[in-house]
Amino acid sequence: NILSPYTANGLKGIYIGKNTIIKKFSSLRAQKKDTCGKIIIKNNVSIGENLHILAGSGKVVIGTNTIIGSHFSLLGGGGVNIGKNVLISHNVVIASSTHDLAKRKQSIIKSNDLFTPISIEDNVFIGAGAVILRGSIVKKGAIIGAGSVVTENTTINKNEIWYGNPAKMQNTKKTLKKARANLGLLERNFLIISNLNRNNTIDEQRPMYFHYDPKKKRLAVGTDENKRSLVPFEFTGKKLYYGL
Repeated sequence: NILSPYTANGLKGIYIGKNTIIKKFSSLRAQKKDTCGKIIIKNNVSIGENLHILAGSGKVVIGTNTIIGSHFSLLGGGGVNIGKNVLISHNVVIASSTHDLAKRKQSIIKSNDLFTPISIEDNVFIGAGAVILRGSIVKKGAIIGAGSVVTENTTINKNEIWYGNPAKMQNTKKTLKKARANLGLLERNFLIISNLNRNNTIDEQRPMYFHYDPKKKRLAVGTDENKRSLVPFEFTGKKLYYGL
């Protein structure tokens, strides 16, 4: 199930399930010196080129039906559990270990390793270039935006949307779903309220821009894509009110 060329160390600790495909230039290392960890990749998993998994003495589990993009790196010495139906984009790094840098006079090369497990639950999406550090817990249905850095011992709750460096909670799926529903209502009423100007008259030559403010939990519409001319819309039932 692994396309050549590839490297694999500690074969007794590596399990690859049925219908799982790992593309070429992959490296699976379940053994480090005298310790042997485990790499368990379950059924129907798809992983792109240049996979790198170092289990060390830890246990790495990748759940059923998970899809992982190319150039994925995982340091599993502290233990990493990835659930099922997870979607991981390209160039993602998951590291359950780090170096103990508290001793200032000690050489970094000789520093001890620190390990804390990482848990990524089912149905999570991780955007391209994200980094997830040791001790992180990502609960079911969460989203991590591209380029985000999830710092040590962070907990991302169910259906939350996080992004940034350091990553912070920006939204939830529930709020996003409500915003899209409201935006859909705006679009359905667009022919009626399209291009209303400040005198409540129709100007069909002016393009309109929609913006959702998650803090104020409202939609706004205006003629300036830089949001300077945005004015709020208030929803009451199925009626739409234009507010200045």
